[in-house]
Amino acid sequence: FTELGHPTVVGTGWFSYLTPKGTPKPILRKLNEVFNQALQSRAVRQQLLAGGMYPEGGTADALAKTIQTDYKQWGDLAKAIDLQRT
Repeated sequence: FTELGHPTVVGTGWFSYLTPKGTPKPILRKLNEVFNQALQSRAVRQQLLAGGMYPEGGTADALAKTIQTDYKQWGDLAKAIDLQRT
């Protein structure tokens, strides 16, 4: 990105599990609780770390903010460099 004139852009990857729009809040809370518990498991953490991933966990609101921030950052960058679909 530096060569394209965007020296402050840093790309990182992340993944998450998402649910269909309209999933009831109690189900979202339970899924979030279970996933966060799993990420505290030594076996799960070791497996993820061995694959080069750094498990964080968090809240649904924090994930929504990450998605919004990344969408804006990468969308703005795509416009700035006139990225086109082929």
